[in-house]
Amino acid sequence: MDAAREITVRGVVQGVGFRPFVHRLATALGVSGSVWNDGAQVRIMARGTPTQLETLVARLERDAPPLARVEAVAVRRLSVADVPGDGFRIVDSTAAAREDEHGAAAHGTAAHGTAAHLTADAGICEACEAELLDPRNRRFRHAFISCTDCGPRWSMLEALPYDRVRTSMRAFALCPACAQEYATPTDRRFHAESVCCPQCGPTLRAMGPQRDGRGTDGDAITAAVATLRSGGIVALHGIGGFHLAVDATNPDAVARLRDRKQRPAKPFAVMVRTRADAERLVELDESAAMLLRGAERPVVVAPRVRAQASACAGGAHGGALARDVAPGLAELGVMLPSTAVQHLLLHDLGVPLVMTSGNASGEPLAATPDDAWRDLAGIADLLLLHDRPVVAPSDDTVLRREAQGVVWFRRARGWSPARLALPLPALTPVLGIGADLKATVALAHEGHAWLSPHLGDQAAWAVQQRTAHTVSRLIALSGVTPAVVACDAHPAYASVAMSARWRANASDAPWCDAPPPTVLPVQHHHAHVAAVMVEHGLTQPVVALAFDGAGWGPDGTVWGGEVLVADLTQVTRVGALWEAPLIGGDLAAREPWRAALGWLHDADDTLVRAATHGVPAAHVDVARLMAARGTTPRTSSMGRLFDAAAALLQVAPRNSYEGEAAARLEAMAAHEPTQAGQAFPFVTHADGTWRVDPRPALARLAEQRARGVRVARLAAQWHDDVTATAVAAALRACEAQTRARRERPLVVLCGGVFQNVRLLQAVRSALEAHDVVVCTARTLPPNDGAIAVGQVAIAAALQHDTARHFAAVSSTARREHASDPVPAALVAAHGGIG
Repeated sequence: MDAAREITVRGVVQGVGFRPFVHRLATALGVSGSVWNDGAQVRIMARGTPTQLETLVARLERDAPPLARVEAVAVRRLSVADVPGDGFRIVDSTAAAREDEHGAAAHGTAAHGTAAHLTADAGICEACEAELLDPRNRRFRHAFISCTDCGPRWSMLEALPYDRVRTSMRAFALCPACAQEYATPTDRRFHAESVCCPQCGPTLRAMGPQRDGRGTDGDAITAAVATLRSGGIVALHGIGGFHLAVDATNPDAVARLRDRKQRPAKPFAVMVRTRADAERLVELDESAAMLLRGAERPVVVAPRVRAQASACAGGAHGGALARDVAPGLAELGVMLPSTAVQHLLLHDLGVPLVMTSGNASGEPLAATPDDAWRDLAGIADLLLLHDRPVVAPSDDTVLRREAQGVVWFRRARGWSPARLALPLPALTPVLGIGADLKATVALAHEGHAWLSPHLGDQAAWAVQQRTAHTVSRLIALSGVTPAVVACDAHPAYASVAMSARWRANASDAPWCDAPPPTVLPVQHHHAHVAAVMVEHGLTQPVVALAFDGAGWGPDGTVWGGEVLVADLTQVTRVGALWEAPLIGGDLAAREPWRAALGWLHDADDTLVRAATHGVPAAHVDVARLMAARGTTPRTSSMGRLFDAAAALLQVAPRNSYEGEAAARLEAMAAHEPTQAGQAFPFVTHADGTWRVDPRPALARLAEQRARGVRVARLAAQWHDDVTATAVAAALRACEAQTRARRERPLVVLCGGVFQNVRLLQAVRSALEAHDVVVCTARTLPPNDGAIAVGQVAIAAALQHDTARHFAAVSSTARREHASDPVPAALVAAHGGIG
């Protein structure tokens, strides 16, 4: 006897071929009914024998498509009369269509405002790659080939539910052959929303910087190959925006790209066709290789092959990578092609390509042809354009494999937007606006938060505009409007000004018809700690080492080498680096000698000369005078301390990109063994906290350098000394915590300095040897890319404090405060703005 069930499936189930999968599975099992997208989930009406239905439910998760991730399956009994028994079909996802098919009572409403997974873009799959290079296939060399297992998702999605009419593919009507594939349940492109072919898809065209046409489709690829082969620069329009590409084996081409893009030393990523090609350039273990080959197609940073001449053979310049692809570094970022166009270029050229973000210096990623004409026409010799709109730009994800997981530099295409579970649910919706550098935004509602892809640096007005657009998209797709905007506490941040502007002027905000939100500033390093707590589901107090370049401290100094005790609502500074003058303010982040002189300005002349090697004496004298008079900001930044060590070792005279000196210092130490370090001395501060004084270690470094000790050995020694100091500081902070709580100490390592894998692994291992539980960033960047997540987690936790506050006051007081998601007193205590 037949039975009927309503089955709701949540997780990554839209844009991944899940409805076609359900159709094939149900049909094979002899189950009747229908399936459709319903906002945040997939819903199924199923009719069959109890055994057939049980098998259907069991296989929904076990046999799900490659890009899917099933988180929950809910089953509800229905009357058999509610589900027709005349076969199984995919139903249009609009409410009207569902009512026509089954009646509104059976279906309810779309899951608007619930925690939808917003599916990320996926790189070209093996099946499409094979078709791309098969002359017998009708999609041979088709630049936009895709199927249910690959292709654009987030970058072309305009609205939910995910159907072609709500994507940027709606402008391209299916030809009869594609329409048949789209409608055929056994076809790999059954209900693939990005399906197209040369007859009905977008058009690829090549144009010179003067807008002179160089060909379309196949001729456009030929023109791009010719440009690259001659040493030219190609601006390549991809799924989520533009890349700039050159022959990675051509030193002149690489130098020309650096000059035109004004990027003197920051490493370029290199794209190759296969894992074997990558392994000629870098050392990959199986875990790193799996990341490289995954559907997300990230840039994987890995150790270079020591014999660099073993790079891909057959190039016009002997096959070896140009030296200036990643100057001064022991590692290289490699990636595999994510699109058909990239595959074709690599196939036709036979050499690796530099594939770097397509943007002008300081500007966000170019996403439209208009962006490219404005920002890239002065850089590129050829623009390879297409006419499928990029709805949501997304840069490349960059990550690095380490012993116990992944260290993220940038979480973007393939992994974003991300949905994260919060340790405490947001009682009212919260928007986290992030920090100014490596900006992301997060929108929290109930138990989850959506994290955007990397957006750029908020100093650029265009990045602020893109931020507002991204917030608008998250609100529209989730159905959630924030009542609270959490921002950094730095008074001069552009993101803080943007938050205040949105509160003061509703017409300027990326939402409408909503009351002005409460703006809640969150201390920078508290947000760093909270982001790691979110990953590990923590709410209890932790000891944290927050090591980064800069964050506004409540005392008005620039923090960055902090020992904190924190939970999700409170943070206490128990220790820090010895503060030093930040000579020149922000200029010190670009000129490492200023950081070194900050700590050594009152040392003897020999040390001062070591710290300021190559700097005119007059500049040094003025800088020392500024430091002595106390006319500069003060900092406890671990990032600046690494700059100081690099200056003393003459590793990097200038930071041409963020963290360059520290990256070169780590590279110098790459092949040196780890040894026992000497911790910096601890000094009790007047306020009862303590400081760790790096000045003796800096002096020792300079003296050993003067005696001729190898720079590589000294770079390793510096890492060992910082490790010993970090471990000693963490254990000192843990001692009081464990005495009070009588449990194993728990330490969080966070901040951009912990992108340094040598330091991360050494500190973690040493703490674990002392029976400490160590929590690090595993699915989010340790840098400012995760700040938005920490902000919304703190705001959500404060709301729970608010709820307890409301429970304790009179009913009259409750009525007075009911419209305010965060009480004024609580906001004021955390620096809130009205």
